[in-house]
Amino acid sequence: MVNNSNEKLLILYDLFKSIKKSMKIYDIDMNITEIGAIHYVQKCKQVSMTDLSIFLEIAPPSATFLVNKLIERKIFKRTEKDGDRRGVIISLSSSGVKIFKKAYEEKRKIEKKLISSLSKEELNCLKTILNKIFENKQDNKK
Repeated sequence: MVNNSNEKLLILYDLFKSIKKSMKIYDIDMNITEIGAIHYVQKCKQVSMTDLSIFLEIAPPSATFLVNKLIERKIFKRTEKDGDRRGVIISLSSSGVKIFKKAYEEKRKIEKKLISSLSKEELNCLKTILNKIFENKQDNKK
């Protein structure tokens, strides 16, 4: 049993590292920001660079760098908004959709594996804790 909170954080970090390793998709190693960007664009279908940078909580130049990288990998495609080169809309390419679906399937497998040892009561406690953490994060954004 781990008592030191720093040791608990290291265990949590190791858990996230193992999830990241499991998320290698089609031999493309993606970081959590790239996965988040793909998920957000898939959810919204079409996203402006500004909206993406706000969602990811990164500076617009960082969002541009990220998007360019994902365009090079043929995961995103860029469309000019109303013929204005400054107004760019980002969407998933067909290979981006395939990667998202594969990532979602992998995530579900990892989730099932991680929670398989929890009882129903423990699972409910985990959901309650995660909801509190999420609500606290949302409150801190305001």
